[in-house]
Formats: sequence, C-alpha cells, structure tokens
Amino acid sequence: MSVNTGGQSRNAAHFGRPASTGAPALPQIRMVEVTDVWTRGAVAWAAGPHGTGETTLAAHLEPAYGPCDLDLADRGFPSREAIAAKIEAGKHFAWRVSAAWKLRRSGRPLPDGTWKAKITWRGRTYKVRVIEYHIDQVLDLPPGHPLLTAPPAGPSARILDDGGEDGEGDGGLCRTPGTIRVEVSETVTIITSLM
Repeated sequence: MSVNTGGQSRNAAHFGRPASTGAPALPQIRMVEVTDVWTRGAVAWAAGPHGTGETTLAAHLEPAYGPCDLDLADRGFPSREAIAAKIEAGKHFAWRVSAAWKLRRSGRPLPDGTWKAKITWRGRTYKVRVIEYHIDQVLDLPPGHPLLTAPPAGPSARILDDGGEDGEGDGGLCRTPGTIRVEVSETVTIITSLM
C-alpha cells in the first residue's frame, strides 16, 4: 500500500512522488505489513520510498514469522527465492500464484486431488504442494468494463446477456439495469510448504 506524506521538499526528495498528469502528487511511502489473522493487528511492517517494490519490502519482514506461523500471500508476492528461504528456514507458507508460474506435476496426484511440484532456485530443488480450484461467478458489469473490452490473462469472461431494454435478461432473472450479465471463470492456484 502507499501512504501520502506531507508535501515538504525533503519528503519528496526521500520518498518520491507517483506520476501525475495534473498538479504534482504528494510524496508517498510504500508499505507492506504482516497481519495476525486472529487479532487483525499488525505484527510487523516495512516501509520505503514510493519506487520500492512491495516484494522487496516484504523480504524484510521474514524475521516476523515464527516456526508455527503460516505466511499467506497473494499473487505478486511469491518468488522462487522466497520459497527457498522459507523452506530452508523451516517456515510454512500458502501462497496464491499466477498462471505464469507454469507448475509441472511431480509424481501422481495425491488422494485429496492436490499434487506436488518442484521449484528450482540457484541449482537447488524444493518440493511444494499445489492446490488448484476453479471459480465460476456471474457478474453484472457496466458497458466498457475491462473484462468486456480487453480480458486479462487470468479470468475468462462469457457474455450471458447483453441487457436489452427491460433490465431483465438471462431468462428473466433480475439484473441491474444498464449492465451486461457475464459469467467469469478462473482457475486459482495455491502453492504451500505444508505436505
């Protein structure tokens, strides 16, 4: 996340400003934190200049995790280097990864439908468990929504109803007027150190 600071020149010099097409934006601090899911309290946080990537900052939070903690992270944070560091330190993780990871099965699927894959970092190989599940949902999207005009690499979208004039499409089911009913499908992949 990014947080605005005061507009003083020394803040701008140290933290930097995001790009702006109008008036100069306020200087911003980039931050990431480790949150306890039970208390929702911050356990640790790291901050740096606006141009610092969140994954770079997240690497500084590794000491906040104990041997019995489970690190949960969304796409964009996991890396092969982080997997190696976690496994070598005996720590646990369950991370959502993007399709760009191109994970290959290693051995037969496990009885629960999950499977194992090998991750290589600097000549060493690490095993992870892979959990895949599929999400289908129906959404009412406004015309011009990015899923309708330029679908991203992840989810796929299929138009179920173009709306018509009456706001009742898709077999008469109630729909928000002025929207397009779309079915969105996505496969979600989680990798974990928990075997």
